[in-house]
Amino acid sequence: MENKEKRLFTAQKIAEAIHYTPQSVRNAVRALGIDYVSKDKKKYLYSEEQALAIADYYGKLDLFQKSLKPAVDKDAVIAELKQQLEESAEQLAEKDAEISTLKQQAEQNTADTARLQEIVEKQIETYSAQIASKDRQLENKDKQIEILLEQNKQLTANVSLLNAVDKKEALLTEPTPQTEKKQGFWARLFG
Repeated sequence: MENKEKRLFTAQKIAEAIHYTPQSVRNAVRALGIDYVSKDKKKYLYSEEQALAIADYYGKLDLFQKSLKPAVDKDAVIAELKQQLEESAEQLAEKDAEISTLKQQAEQNTADTARLQEIVEKQIETYSAQIASKDRQLENKDKQIEILLEQNKQLTANVSLLNAVDKKEALLTEPTPQTEKKQGFWARLFG
């Protein structure tokens, strides 16, 4: 059951709607034998049906109907607002769920990043230790090379010395003309 408010119109309002003068409206009222519905502050008020009859009298029914604004259905407006409120609440809940999901993802990403950072730091530490170990090994190799070079120098010097001694011995054992004469004398003597 529709709960429409009854709308009342003055001659002035009817005249404005059909683009006629208030006097023309009053003339139509007399010609149609319409009685006003009520009198408010010396203004004659007509019902919507009477106003439509007056407009039709001048062939301006469509024009008047266009000027009419539909009566406000409070229940319908409230129902529509409630529906909009429910839809807004649903959308808000969806947005809250999205925000919650994004927060969880951000927390997970932060945790993953922290874990990755820890792994990277450990790898850097391991590589640094390996590099330090290799550096120490290289240092030891360099020292070994220095020792071997020193030993090689010493050996070379020893070899040179031995060669010199060998030469001296060879010189000492080499027969001279005098030793040959002596040996020949003794050989003849005891031969």
